Formats: sequence, C-alpha cells, structure tokens
Amino acid sequence: MQPEPATAWRIVTECHACDLEVKRATVHRSGCWGAREGAEVGSEVEARTAMARPGARGCVLCGTDQYLR
Repeated sequence: MQPEPATAWRIVTECHACDLEVKRATVHRSGCWGAREGAEVGSEVEARTAMARPGARGCVLCGTDQYLR
C-alpha cells in the first residue's frame, strides 16, 4: 500500500557537533515523526532539488527515499 502523496516536505540538516560542518541533509514528508525540526518546503520540486544535493538522502521512515528517487 502506497502512502498518500505529500503536500509539504521538511529538510533536516545534520551537522557534526565538533565543527558544525554540514554532513548531510535528509528530506522527510512534513508530518514524519523522524523530522522533529528543519526547514519546511511546500513543493515537490523543492524537495527533489534538496535530494539532488551531494550527501542528501530521503527518509526511510516516511518513504521519501523511494518516492523522491
């Protein structure tokens, strides 16, 4: 069973605690419980653009790893 199409997305950037160098960004559906914080984007185009950045990945919990591939 496929999840309902998302209407909003959330991009969470994870940084290294020592030097705050950005390590990766994870794209989630806006309502994903794995995305406690992060910048919300409203379009699938913005979410796909974020996924195209080096080191970015989709969330396996909400399915963006498959949906935005």
